[in-house]
Amino acid sequence: GILRAMDALGGTRENTLYTGDSTIDANAAKNAGLDFVAVTTGTTPAQDFQGLPYTRILTDIGQLF
Repeated sequence: GILRAMDALGGTRENTLYTGDSTIDANAAKNAGLDFVAVTTGTTPAQDFQGLPYTRILTDIGQLF
């Protein structure tokens, strides 16, 4: 999955940031050893990310840039 895509694109854990809008995404990033930014544009509220490793919680993906 994630690591295979990173390998195909020449990505490393140091230069890859995983973003997502669910706890499934957060756990996928955790399992891949990646930093994670949660975006609350889906159905998962910010409080559901508590207890999971994340770098930031955003309300809009545009805040990433």
